[in-house]
Amino acid sequence: MEQPGHERIVGKASAPADERLLNAKAAKFGEFSTTLLHQVLVAALGLEHGEMETKVVPDNVSPVIITAIMNKDGKLKELIVEQHSGSGALDRLMVEACKQGLWAGNPPPEAMTEGEYRIRIEGRLKNFSTSDQKHWEFETHVGLALL
Repeated sequence: MEQPGHERIVGKASAPADERLLNAKAAKFGEFSTTLLHQVLVAALGLEHGEMETKVVPDNVSPVIITAIMNKDGKLKELIVEQHSGSGALDRLMVEACKQGLWAGNPPPEAMTEGEYRIRIEGRLKNFSTSDQKHWEFETHVGLALL
């Protein structure tokens, strides 16, 4: 994932997932970025087995785009939903995944912009498989850019 746009496939055969760094700054601070990205993805995957598992996500759903601001100590200060997906349940899931996953111990000071860390998260889900037509597994895509 050293290059922006390259994805790392994670998840399992019945519920695939991928992580992607979205810009050169995220790739430059790869260890920091991939740690944050993976923490958000793990949180999202866990949350999918709550409210979302009984939902059918519309085929035309857009990615939810969230800007997160962390302080110089790596603690989340603010989340701003820049683009809604078209699914309230998906938007809520990604906001909660960001709340759980966006934190860092000893973040690199060089990655800050004007004394804080500005992060863009893009998340998208697609229904993937079900065994009973009531409980779903999802194809999950999460991307991260440092602003």
